Amino acid sequence: MVAKPNQKQCLLLIWQAYAKQNLSTFKIPEVALEDPEMTEYITSLISHLLTSVRSNMKQKIANHIVSKSHISVLAKSLAPGGGYEMTTAHWAHIVFLRDSMIIFESVVEECKRRGGQKKLGAQQSAPAAPDHTDENEEEQAENDSKVNSKNAEERIWTSNKYWEYINMVLRELRAEACAAETTPVACAKYMEAFFTRVLQADMRNHPGSSSHPAVPAFDKVTVQWQKAIMTGLIW
Repeated sequence: MVAKPNQKQCLLLIWQAYAKQNLSTFKIPEVALEDPEMTEYITSLISHLLTSVRSNMKQKIANHIVSKSHISVLAKSLAPGGGYEMTTAHWAHIVFLRDSMIIFESVVEECKRRGGQKKLGAQQSAPAAPDHTDENEEEQAENDSKVNSKNAEERIWTSNKYWEYINMVLRELRAEACAAETTPVACAKYMEAFFTRVLQADMRNHPGSSSHPAVPAFDKVTVQWQKAIMTGLIW
């Protein structure tokens, strides 16, 4: 039985495929892909960078939840080298990440609470007297099977599963868009409208302050490598 790739491995495969199609963007010589040792090194480097970037993003998003600063301030802090051209479309996606983290943290706390209650209940419950008849053993086996099936469906979220949670929410959003619309273009507009509403609500709640003033957004992206990445990878 072949194991399914995990979320990080899937992301790595997407980046590898994109990098192969855009060698000049990443300044990767074509001959490097013909060398197994060099390919392995590049793959390892991409994996390390992805882990570092995701960890850095998560920490900055968490910090800005506390400071409640304008979304443009968070967006600027996430820009590579501070020189990324951030449009309001970028802002909307980053707001989604920030709002989702707030919800995710409450989900994690609820999972902890339920886990604590179950543990306490198990400790307080007296074990039932054993019954060794074949009939009772078969009944117990059937009940255990039902419980295991239920537990498999019940997801326990922990703080290190934030990006996995984001992927789940995005999958549900795409499914909702496809159910509501009949064409790919209409689905894309449905998604865009969702992110627009999220951004508008956030800007009303976090208008900026003298200590964290808003940073103007770019009207459009003009840097070619950034446009290529947005076209090929952005969700």
